[in-house]
Amino acid sequence: MRYLNENGFEIKIVCSDGPEVQSVKESEGCSVLTIPFSRKISLKTDIITIYRLVLLLRKIKPHIVHTHTSKAGLIGMISAFLARCPIRIHSVPGLQMMESKGLRRLILNLSERLTYFLSDTVCPNSNSLKEYILNHKMCSSEKVRIIGCGSSSGVNLDKYSRHLKKTSTRKSIRERFCIDDNGIVLAFVGRISKEKGIHELVESFVNLSKRYANLYLLLIGKYDDIGEYDSINDGIENDTRNVINNNTRLNVTGWVEDVENYLAASDIVVHPSYREGLSNALLQAGSMGLPSVTTNVSGCIDVVKNGETGLIVSPKNSAALEEALEVLILDRDKRMEFGLNAYNHVAANFASNIIWEETARFYTDMLNNRLIYGEGSL
Repeated sequence: MRYLNENGFEIKIVCSDGPEVQSVKESEGCSVLTIPFSRKISLKTDIITIYRLVLLLRKIKPHIVHTHTSKAGLIGMISAFLARCPIRIHSVPGLQMMESKGLRRLILNLSERLTYFLSDTVCPNSNSLKEYILNHKMCSSEKVRIIGCGSSSGVNLDKYSRHLKKTSTRKSIRERFCIDDNGIVLAFVGRISKEKGIHELVESFVNLSKRYANLYLLLIGKYDDIGEYDSINDGIENDTRNVINNNTRLNVTGWVEDVENYLAASDIVVHPSYREGLSNALLQAGSMGLPSVTTNVSGCIDVVKNGETGLIVSPKNSAALEEALEVLILDRDKRMEFGLNAYNHVAANFASNIIWEETARFYTDMLNNRLIYGEGSL
């Protein structure tokens, strides 16, 4: 946002209120407007949100309204349509319907289709997600456009620097978890939930840790307590949760701001997700020069090149995940090779400055196509 704000666009962020608002204002250098918003379905609350957002949009008169995530996209596109905003863009960071069934899948599907219908342009976060949308005829191909090679904002190569692994940061984080220099650390980054493949990861780790006494697992994130559209919990089975809570070589960090420091202490990133839009965790791993083991699902296959920057296995397959991890546990040279390749791949395609420049170019193209000039906000 700061890049766009400093390069000819007046950015206004609209979101729900919370402790992060002030830090967003400071870090992004743009105004933040808050309105009541709920991730869960609530007809009364949603109608009030739409009403307030329509009034807000009519007041600030933006040339472009760009929404992100499913619920915000639905509310935002309805409001922007009613407010007659000239350009409406929706980014698709992922699709919950991929792992949903029955009535819930139907509701999610219809919601996505309505959002896309009200949008002028739909921007999936990856090519594989674009293929899914088009294959399921959720949107016309003329509406779909990927910004750059995908992702919402790319990855900051300076923040997620591979050189951190050579500093005292690596040692200090390891000491915190009683891991010596010879320890091999697997790292998972993200929401600790069923759909992220936590059950398969924990099962694989338990088996591997019996064979390798120097193996450790860091779960860098917090438990997922709520999902969009309903109040589902993280879905983690009690047996898996008990292992997480009682295994001395498995540690949960909780939510942390300095993810890069924990990755600096790691050797392999594991991301056995069931679905993604485009995995930020895998981008961060690549930027840090770390090899990854992930699954053959949308949003992961766009980042990891199998046998070159990491290894790809089928989702929901603990045995395959265990086998792939063991390959990298046993072969330090392969870890180094994959890590270097991952850095080169991510730096060339997903660096933040590349995505920011592509986003600015995309907005400019949209504005030029509509011949909109003069004052106004994005």
